[in-house]
Amino acid sequence: MTAAPFWAEHAELAGHYRDRDEWLELRRTGIGSSDCSAVLGMGKYGSPFSVWAEKTGRAKPADETEAMLWGTLLEPVIRAELGRRLGVEIVECATLRSLERPWQLYNPDGI
Repeated sequence: MTAAPFWAEHAELAGHYRDRDEWLELRRTGIGSSDCSAVLGMGKYGSPFSVWAEKTGRAKPADETEAMLWGTLLEPVIRAELGRRLGVEIVECATLRSLERPWQLYNPDGI
């Protein structure tokens, strides 16, 4: 018998995605940590209006930048090295949705 993940009493898997376009579609179903500073008007990369436009499908998704591409490619390597240095196993995790606040999304890089 496999034990439930530690987060299971607070969140559920929000959905699955195969590529960046599907991930962006899933992100439109709620507010994630990357959206919070923009919603509060403190965002370097967005504003309350831009979050609204993105979530309602009125904005074209931003093109993937070189930095975003390299971040995606190197994420598994960085996760593995961090786990090695800390002496723990860090596993990839899909997007989570709060059970108490279903609009709240969380996309951890690893757990």
